[in-house]
Amino acid sequence: MLLRLADLVLQQGETFAVRIAREGGKPYTDALVETHRAIDGIQ
Repeated sequence: MLLRLADLVLQQGETFAVRIAREGGKPYTDALVETHRAIDGIQ
């Protein structure tokens, strides 16, 4: 189940990164790294 979730987050990675950047005021590249870190944590 978690691997499926990780795959879904990966498919929407750019969307998550944009939201993180907007809400947290982070640069997009940092938000993208944070998204990938979250995917690693789920896996």
